[in-house]
Amino acid sequence: MFLTPYYPPIFTACGNRIFEMVRYLRKSDEVESIDVVLWNPQFSFDEKEIPQMPKVRVHCISFRRALPRIVFEHQDPNPLYAFMWMALAYRYISKINPTMVYITTPPGVMSASAISCIVRKRQYVVEYRDDWMSRNRLAISRLNGLMKYGAFFFNSIFSKIAGAAQKRAAFTVVVHDEIGKKLSRPMDVITVPNGIDVEEIVKLNKAGQSGDRRPRMDSKTIAYVGQLGLPYLKPEAILPAIAKLKGNHPGLRYHIFSTRLDAHFEKEVERLGIGSSIAILSLSHMELLSRLKEATFGLVPLDSSDPETRYVYPSKMYDYIAASLPILVIANEGSAIFKLVKENGNGKAMTWEMTDDIPRAIDELLSDPIYLEKAEKALPHFLELYNREDHLRQLIEKLSIMTNRLRPLD
Repeated sequence: MFLTPYYPPIFTACGNRIFEMVRYLRKSDEVESIDVVLWNPQFSFDEKEIPQMPKVRVHCISFRRALPRIVFEHQDPNPLYAFMWMALAYRYISKINPTMVYITTPPGVMSASAISCIVRKRQYVVEYRDDWMSRNRLAISRLNGLMKYGAFFFNSIFSKIAGAAQKRAAFTVVVHDEIGKKLSRPMDVITVPNGIDVEEIVKLNKAGQSGDRRPRMDSKTIAYVGQLGLPYLKPEAILPAIAKLKGNHPGLRYHIFSTRLDAHFEKEVERLGIGSSIAILSLSHMELLSRLKEATFGLVPLDSSDPETRYVYPSKMYDYIAASLPILVIANEGSAIFKLVKENGNGKAMTWEMTDDIPRAIDELLSDPIYLEKAEKALPHFLELYNREDHLRQLIEKLSIMTNRLRPLD
């Protein structure tokens, strides 16, 4: 059983990863059934849009009529949010009686769900998909007065409970190696990065989506994959450059693939008068990759103050690489994504001190096909390095050891 706040039709990094895990796990003859408990008060769901697969049941929970969205605006640490997940975990463990529970919620909430697993005597796995604790400390440092002390108090309690939950877990899954090094039991940690679904790439190429260089250069399309309004991403950073370059690049488009709108972003677009150049789209992952194959380059704008930018590879990076798309990175010079693009030449890497040069960098990426050539040449290397199925196979092996019921797939 999976406990998760993200799952298609919410196409986030976490949602796509859990969907791939479920899709891979269900192929095993030893897996009788998989239940996914999905709850996220920040999103509205149409259950008809949830992908249906044999042996998989998705339980879509909604409390939005009873509680306003703002109550859950900050999810961790949030005592009410934690209580809700603890109640949901207890309810569905009692109802479904699963062999194993996979918890992929923020650490404070993860610990609450783990309490229900311990009470119901169920084995569980915990997943740290982000460095939530470092982010919480950064957020607390920006608060003042009673809010600061209250947040610090709750964060301290949640951190201790999360640490205890991690020690009781069968093992821990991390998305980034650096997070695993911070945990209390590094020998029981397995890294399962978001990675690239090679099967999807093969399907796209068979469908004739070859990504010919000339049409992609002519499209004059900048792609950004990710949510709007998040503190650690700044897709609005290139809006002034788009306004400046419209005259030089007729038909210039900025396509934002997001399930979440943001009032600040929309106001900035309106202020600059570039509404006709902006499109905000919500697509399935296959549709997303198909559209990326038609774009000219992709954007990764990581806030330099975010603690994770040192080592994180955002899921959008894997999508860009899979689509043979050059990448414009704006991040710290020492960050992992900055180094990757700098060393491989599949795009341009800039720091936030170089923002005056953003128009020039965009102009170069839109005009020079050499970056597309390098991105295409680098694809086989990246597919071998970031093959998602290889990492999921390791997860299956770990689950097999844990339950003595599952076996690795052939």
